[in-house]
Amino acid sequence: MLQGNYKETQKFYRFFPYPGQGHCGGGTGPAIDAEALFSTLVGWVEHGIEPDYVVASQASLAARTRKICMYPNVPVYNGSGSTDDQANFHCEERKKDDLIDTLRIGKPFETSTKANTDSGPD
Repeated sequence: MLQGNYKETQKFYRFFPYPGQGHCGGGTGPAIDAEALFSTLVGWVEHGIEPDYVVASQASLAARTRKICMYPNVPVYNGSGSTDDQANFHCEERKKDDLIDTLRIGKPFETSTKANTDSGPD
């Protein structure tokens, strides 16, 4: 199975997967602040500051922040400090995508480019 060229793609597109969060918000963990995310995007587009991660924060009973790394990178604990503080994590390149070998297109999902040759009634 072919993998994409992440380095070239990341010049114009970055994906930040965040398990446990809903598509439009919600979930039980820290949330990504929309204004901060927009500022990050403006920094990239207008000033060339490429984001390697974004920070999610939660200020409920205990203040927590999470480092959300760009795909295919993953957050790795530095080994000291609170696990509730994103500053104690760094983003590390994942050498192998855990799911890449499980993705297959099988016969039920393949399509044909041949025109319909059925000569029966409509």
